[in-house]
Amino acid sequence: LASLAAILIYTGYRLASPKEFARTLEVGSDQFAIFCTTVMVTLASDLLVGMAAGVLLKFALHLQRGASPKAMLRCSYRVHDEGQSTTIAFYGSLVFSNLLQLKQRLESVPQGLKVTILLDETQLVDHSSLEFLHGFQQEYQRSGGCVKLSGLDQHCSSSQHPLATRSRRR
Repeated sequence: LASLAAILIYTGYRLASPKEFARTLEVGSDQFAIFCTTVMVTLASDLLVGMAAGVLLKFALHLQRGASPKAMLRCSYRVHDEGQSTTIAFYGSLVFSNLLQLKQRLESVPQGLKVTILLDETQLVDHSSLEFLHGFQQEYQRSGGCVKLSGLDQHCSSSQHPLATRSRRR
C-alpha cells in the first residue's frame, strides 16, 4: 500500500505541478479557472466529481461567450471540393464537446490535397479544437498535403497564446 500511495502522490504532483498551473494560465484565464476548479473539486471529493465540475464550468464559459447549446453538441460545416483542393467551412462553434465530429471530418480528407479550413463563420473556437487543428495541420503537411487555417483574425483571443480560445467579435 505504501508503494501504491507513493506512485499516486508522484503522479498527482506531476499532473498538478506548479509548472502545469503556469502553463495553463499562459493559455488563458478560462483554462486556468477550469484547471483549478477540476483540481480543487477532485481534492475535495473524488476524480469523477472533479471532472464533472470542470466540464460544467467549461460549458458555462462557452455559453457566456455566445455559443448555443445546439452548436456545442454538433460540428457544422460545408465542404467544397475542386480536384486537388478542398475547402471546409465550419460554422457555429468548435468546442471540446464536438471535437470527435471535427476529428472524423478532417480524417476523412484524402491525403495529398491542398486543404483550406475556414473558421470565419464560427462563433467560438476553443483551446481543445485549436490544439487539434494545429496538430492536424502539422501531421497532414508531413504526409505531403497542405493545410491553411483562415478566419481566426475576426475573433478575439482570450490570451496571447496562439492556441487560446477565440470568440467572434460582436
